[in-house]
Amino acid sequence: MYAEEPGGPALLADAIDPGATPIPDVLAVDRAVAEAPWAAATLHAIAFAPSMRAAAAELTAHYPTLQSA
Repeated sequence: MYAEEPGGPALLADAIDPGATPIPDVLAVDRAVAEAPWAAATLHAIAFAPSMRAAAAELTAHYPTLQSA
């Protein structure tokens, strides 16, 4: 998911107090993206593609590669 894309998640993000303790899942995603630059594109494809096969095609990855993740 990218901030440029409109939708509910962006509205929710705006509602969070800037001084709030970060959510552990958010910290985990941040670490994953920092350690593996391809992680952001992979998470985006999985979240927005209509199927895992479509996500794999978008990423030019073999479908079973995403299944095992």
